[in-house]
Amino acid sequence: MSKRAEEIRHSGIVKEITPSTIVVEIEGKSACSQCHAKGACAASESKIKRIDVRRTPNVEVEVGERVEVVLKASLGLKAVFISYVLPLIILLILLLTLPNMGVSELLTGLISLLAVGGYFVVIYLLRKRLAAQFDFVIAKTNY
Repeated sequence: MSKRAEEIRHSGIVKEITPSTIVVEIEGKSACSQCHAKGACAASESKIKRIDVRRTPNVEVEVGERVEVVLKASLGLKAVFISYVLPLIILLILLLTLPNMGVSELLTGLISLLAVGGYFVVIYLLRKRLAAQFDFVIAKTNY
């Protein structure tokens, strides 16, 4: 497997440099963003995202410079698991087991939603610890 396939790369522009971080602005594009009819289509979307990258001494960049933000693909899969797969598993387990225990459908739905909501509250409270695991790296580009 090639090194490029093991990484997730997004090009962006350096917007801010602080003593500890470099703020890079990237444009997140939907799959249809390259379509010739995207101007007339309501389904196409494009969002600007700001990513804080921890500064490393070996990379020197300037505000306005075009760079690539790199993340290991395995960490991308871990992020998908934490944010989508695990809450879905929690929801399905509760929706399938609570009615068999004699809990009404309304209460089952409420408990399931509260459990998933509680899960996301825990994720929010642990965001700094989780963010430390997802380490972005800046790679200079030649364009």
